[in-house]
Amino acid sequence: MMMIVSIPVIPSVMSAPTSFTSPVIITPAQALESAAEYHRKLMSSGSSSSSGNMKKDRYVDATWYLNSNRDADEDYKMRRIAGSIRFDIDKIRDTSNDHVSSLPHMLPSYHAVNQWLRDNKVDISKERLVVYTHPGSCAGPRVWWMFTLYGLDAVYLQGGLIAWEAADGDVEWGWNDNDDSAADAAAAADDDAGVGSSASLIDEASANDAVKEYVATLQYINDTNNDDDIIIDARPADRFNGVAAEPRPGLRRGHIPGSINMPFTSVLQPDDSTSFNMDMILNDNNNTKVSSLLREDKKLKIFTCGSGVSAAVVLLADRIANNTRSLKGTKL
Repeated sequence: MMMIVSIPVIPSVMSAPTSFTSPVIITPAQALESAAEYHRKLMSSGSSSSSGNMKKDRYVDATWYLNSNRDADEDYKMRRIAGSIRFDIDKIRDTSNDHVSSLPHMLPSYHAVNQWLRDNKVDISKERLVVYTHPGSCAGPRVWWMFTLYGLDAVYLQGGLIAWEAADGDVEWGWNDNDDSAADAAAAADDDAGVGSSASLIDEASANDAVKEYVATLQYINDTNNDDDIIIDARPADRFNGVAAEPRPGLRRGHIPGSINMPFTSVLQPDDSTSFNMDMILNDNNNTKVSSLLREDKKLKIFTCGSGVSAAVVLLADRIANNTRSLKGTKL
């Protein structure tokens, strides 16, 4: 099982605001306003490259489906946020040895992420990554977590592509196979020209510190008996209880002893894998088990699931609950 550690954040207690500002999630309306503000700063500076301290948003399609009958790459080519780039957790992953290569979407090395940044001409000193997915995918939080793990400025787009379209955000349709070869040629030219300086990439020291601090290992779970830790399992209840088989062959049924079940769907809107239930997450008067766990800020939380995707959904809900409260309801 994949496990993700969340460092607790002490929030200011308050009721859920009707509008929210968060360092980890934005609505399409907020994203569009941010883009407008960025262009206003460019215009006022009289320069095509100077926006003060404000970063430009780069949209990242992180769509991945557990159901192999759907092709996330084809969905991206058919319809996407205008100018967005693609991140596939099954292609950009750790393949350093035969064991990890046999496992799905293992956390990639910072070298692999840096190569992706170079290939897509992302300058982390000047750009913020906005992660979204197509409907039916819950992989956006996993890619958001990975970006933030390596110190990148990243946020999750509430509601994904469907909400973006509903807010009249620009969308591109269709794909020419020549686009692939053109992109490869552009990336090669950038490499020759030295595009992607070390200042705009993840450095090794930061990457190593991040992984050591945030990624829990099975050894930690086996060796530690700490009542201050909470292990939260994001799988559906039937899988947690061992009633249903795991979707991947060879995995045993059941759960880690002492862990608590919080299905990832419990923090999302009904029938919508891309939208968090903000009213439930931010409402301090809600005394459900899910809300109580999200409000817990004194204990170390370890999020687990089958392969490290749905665990990140609950982790992001936890970050939303704590970080958004700490802003005391200020609006964008």
